[in-house]
Amino acid sequence: MSEAATPPTTNTTLTEGITSLIHERNTLRSELALTKSAIQELLSQLNHLHLLLDQSRAELDSLASTYQPSASTNPPHTPRPASPDNAFHSALNFAETHKMRSSVRILPDSYWLHGDWLSTPLTREMLGNAEAAYKEGKPQAALNALDALKKVQRLPHPMRIESLLLASTIFRTASDSENLQRALDLAQQALKLATRYNLFELIGKAQFQRGLCFMQQQRYADARWSFSLASWTAGYEGVVWEWGMKAEDKMFEVRTTGEGGEKGMVVCPQFEWDGSVG
Repeated sequence: MSEAATPPTTNTTLTEGITSLIHERNTLRSELALTKSAIQELLSQLNHLHLLLDQSRAELDSLASTYQPSASTNPPHTPRPASPDNAFHSALNFAETHKMRSSVRILPDSYWLHGDWLSTPLTREMLGNAEAAYKEGKPQAALNALDALKKVQRLPHPMRIESLLLASTIFRTASDSENLQRALDLAQQALKLATRYNLFELIGKAQFQRGLCFMQQQRYADARWSFSLASWTAGYEGVVWEWGMKAEDKMFEVRTTGEGGEKGMVVCPQFEWDGSVG
């Protein structure tokens, strides 16, 4: 009896198998990136809710310290039994009132430079001549000052991240594709550092800068997602909302006209783990 011949494994079969594995790996990376971004947004919202809770407690403590009821002028009050509807409407009214006061947090002595960089007392202190040069419209002088800043040993993490973000802002304004990619890479570095050290405000600032880069690359879905992740950053709420609406409008335009390609409509697999253009 002759043994059945076993067909040899061909190079084509191996190539197809490897290609399939690479595709599955990239898909998993993409899903992981989106999951990490969702978790990051939830952590940012949780941090913001803690801030709102602290503000509410401070306001209640202030009211309690100033309120002194008079027994002689106020008749005894029998509280009305609570009902689910009354409790719901009371909570809703409180939330809406508090939302109107707290949805946009104004940072003292802060102002926007060229519409894309929020100058605060802290950034002016940390970045000094670099931010001053950017304010005066001298990008090369600002980059030179940032290069000098990078040479400082043991630069604090927030200062290092802010310097990366300002450099990203400067390179992005050059508009050409090479500098735009460099701007995105710098924002990505800042995001990774801010995430590593749980610096939530800087995470939001990095996402905002990434969103601006994505808009110029016509990656509108990526931009919208980045702006969403930046929406809880103090001082950025109004600007982020406006840019988010621009991203939505661009996505609608791509959807209706078909111009702009698929990259404008879907979040790229490289959105989180890689700064490359999709």
